Amino acid sequence: DLRSYGFRAEQIFPCGIPIAAAFQEVPRRAEALQALGLSAKSPVVLIMGGGLGLGGESFALEALETLAMQLQIVVVAGKNQSLLAQARGFAGKSHHKVLVFGYTDRVREFMAAADLLISKPGALTISEALAMGLPMLLHEPIPGPEAENAVYEAGEGTAVWLRAGEALAPAVQTLLSQPARLNAMKEQANICRRPQAAHDIVEAIVGQLRQEK
Repeated sequence: DLRSYGFRAEQIFPCGIPIAAAFQEVPRRAEALQALGLSAKSPVVLIMGGGLGLGGESFALEALETLAMQLQIVVVAGKNQSLLAQARGFAGKSHHKVLVFGYTDRVREFMAAADLLISKPGALTISEALAMGLPMLLHEPIPGPEAENAVYEAGEGTAVWLRAGEALAPAVQTLLSQPARLNAMKEQANICRRPQAAHDIVEAIVGQLRQEK
């Protein structure tokens, strides 16, 4: 696209979106599960909506409650206090095991433990998930860039994009019942991951500055 606007190939650096350096290393899943008090015997579903707790997390929790299969659900409500209270109330009556967190710096640990991420396709969240090799179920994108993110990730095979009107619970059950498909999504995520994006961006800038001198 940039080349169609007149940019030369040597002016374009597809580095990826910068994320924290900690995401360059994937924690051992067994250690992440133990730290959270979770079991390897039941699927772990991570529900996030970015730092503001957007993206229909309450809707996702209600949908997952209809599934008979036993799940372990980690909910990150971010700074959304209303969502935090709702999720904690839900956790007390769910037949699933539900852990609820507000704004946290443990996302890397949560992603290492999870089998599937349910989230709106925010750029930072999906970049971190790719770095962790975590399959994604994306829904409720903010029109514009997030919708384009969903299209891209679905096209790359790293995510399933749940479009308006499509039911969340059956999609989750289908994915969790197909280990081979989840493994394929994980492999694609490992191909697309750019955990060193921040470093590569700095290198590109420094390289350009050196050329100008």
